Order: sequence, then structure tokens, then C-alpha cells
Amino acid sequence: MLSTGEEAKEKPENEIPPLAEMLATALENNPDIGVAASQVTAAEAQLKRAQLSVVQQVMDLQETWHTQKQLVEHATASVAAAEKQRKYVKRKYDLGQPSGTAVDLGAAEEQKIKAEVALILAQAKLAEIKAKIPYVLGTQKPVVRTGSMSGRGTGTMSGRGSRHGRARPLGVDATPKDATPKKDTVDDKNKTTKTLLLVPSNKAESSVLAKLREALNQNTELDFQNQPIDDVAEYLRDLHNISVTVDKNAFKEIVVGGKEQQGMALITCNHAGLSLAAALQAIMDLHPRVSFVVRDYGLLVTAKGKEPLGAMTVSDFVKWQPGVGYVGGYVPQAPGGAGGGLF
Repeated sequence: MLSTGEEAKEKPENEIPPLAEMLATALENNPDIGVAASQVTAAEAQLKRAQLSVVQQVMDLQETWHTQKQLVEHATASVAAAEKQRKYVKRKYDLGQPSGTAVDLGAAEEQKIKAEVALILAQAKLAEIKAKIPYVLGTQKPVVRTGSMSGRGTGTMSGRGSRHGRARPLGVDATPKDATPKKDTVDDKNKTTKTLLLVPSNKAESSVLAKLREALNQNTELDFQNQPIDDVAEYLRDLHNISVTVDKNAFKEIVVGGKEQQGMALITCNHAGLSLAAALQAIMDLHPRVSFVVRDYGLLVTAKGKEPLGAMTVSDFVKWQPGVGYVGGYVPQAPGGAGGGLF
């Protein structure tokens, strides 16, 4: 016969464990919880790895930024030193001293151009590094894509089958977010396609290009008699306080008017009361092998046919208005052709 205590320990067959006991057992032994716990552990480990990777990216980016900034400062100092040396050699050349030959002057000018190019490349690299910062920090703005693709392309088709590409203004985003798509209309009478170039942009141009635009619209006075193009460029720099670069390599094989001086073009002109843009046009008309084009770093003087890809003629640059585009149905032209360029 069972005692009273033994009777109390026995459980009826129709009874289950208490709720607290069931919960404790399930939380400890249920396989789904074990799988979830392992997933949480893996996710935490992945989070730690991602955090370490981002920290390393930020540290590398900051170090790269400071290093590149020092390179820009060094390149700026090199440009200043090269300009100082060029002026020094120029003075000796003007005085006719033996140590100031045309070869020395050309070498000094070439050294200055190399320093300027190095500075431009260093500044571009610094800007590239700066552009990466918002993406690493996660503060970049979302990109909104607008507009549609057209099967007709971005050029204009003339009745004769020629195609003229549209030049992109310097210092302005190639795809401004508020750009108005151009509209093609067909003249039923002449059966030719006309293009309305309406490309307003809210992008402000750089200070270098803004200063150049202002100078090109100012009146100037030019009076040269068989002067090397280097002297003309230096005169424009000093008179209008703009950046003017001479591509000496492009002029090495150029002979203008049957004359040459260390491969540099000789300029003869006399203009007063004209805007600088019009005066440059006159120089190119009188010297068909000379070309003035606009780059992001200022005015470039080069030989006709040697213009860099994407260069803009001075006239195209003047006719482009920031925030408006080309007005009056003007169609931009590419550098080149006879008579000093397509103005």
C-alpha cells in the first residue's frame, strides 16, 4: 500500500508540466531558437567586420586627402617658381644677355607649362578624393534620373546628311537636372530638320571661367609687329588678368607667313576698340594656323588642328550663357577650319 507522500508524487496521465517549466524547456531545447541564435551571432560578426572596414576606409580617405592636399600645395609653389624663373629668363632675353637665349626662354616656358599641367592634375585628383567622402560617410544625396532616351541621338541632321554634335559648355554639368530637352521641328516647305537648342542649367561655372568670360567681353588694344605668340600670351595675361597657356609643342612644326622663331608663330596685328573675343577672332583670321580655344583652366593658344578633344571655341564660350544656354538658335561649332576657326 502507497504512502501519502508517494501518492502526491505521482501525476495523473492527463496532466502536463507547469507553464513555467514548459517555457524554460522550450527556450533551451527548441531547434528553431538554436538556429536563430547562430544567425544572430553570425550577423553580429558581419556587423563588426563592416564597421572595421568602414573605419579603415575613413582613415585611408583622410590620409589620402591630406597627402594629396600637400601635393597640390607643392604643385602651386612649383608653378610660382616656374613663372618667376620664366620672367627672369625673359628679362635677360630682352636685354640680349648671352645667358638669356631664345632656347633658354623656351625651356623656361615649357617648364612652366609642365608645372601648370601637374597642378591641374593634382587638383583634379584632390577633387576626386573629395567626391568620395559623402559616399563613405553615407551622406550622399540620392540620384534622380530624369528625361528619356531618343532614337534620334543628340546631334542635328541637315538636309545634306551631315551631323553636327552639340558641344558641352566647360564648367557645366553634362546632364543638368533641369535641362529642357531639345525639340525637333520639320519645315514642310524646305524638308529640313531644325533644332531648337534650349539647354538651361542651374550649375554655376567656375571662377576661372567666369573671369575669362568677363575679360572676353571687355574692350582691348592689341598692337604687335612680328611678335612671338609667347609675348602675345604674356601681354593678355598681364592686361586682362586671365590664365593663358601656350601649347609650344603644337607650334614646333608651324611656320606662319614664311617666318619662324624657335618654332613659335609670329603675330602682327593692330586692333583697338574691339572686345577681346573679337580681337582674338581677328588674329585667327590673319594667322590661319593659330587657334584660341577655351579649357577649364583658361585660354589655350595652340596650332590649328591641334586643339584638344572637347575644346570650345571662344565664340561658342561667349555665346553660352550660364543658366540659359545657347540663345537665339545658335548652333555651336567645333574648332577648326580655315580663316582662324568657326566663329
